[in-house]
Amino acid sequence: MAAGDDNGRVTLAVLGEKLDNLDGKVTAALEDAKEERDAREKLGTRVTRIEERIGIWAIAQAAWTALASAIAAAIGVRK
Repeated sequence: MAAGDDNGRVTLAVLGEKLDNLDGKVTAALEDAKEERDAREKLGTRVTRIEERIGIWAIAQAAWTALASAIAAAIGVRK
């Protein structure tokens, strides 16, 4: 074997090791991105539920206000 062939094999081994390292880093970054995306989706779902509850409470408050106003008007008419 020529000296250049050994050097080529070492270079390929070093490149292979670096590619494996890079593959691990890319895989970890993709997993982190997926976790962040899932967390954002869960947060979006929670916000939607909170908005729905706020709407329900607003309707309940409006109904309560109307009822209290009716009662106050009825009491005011009697006097």
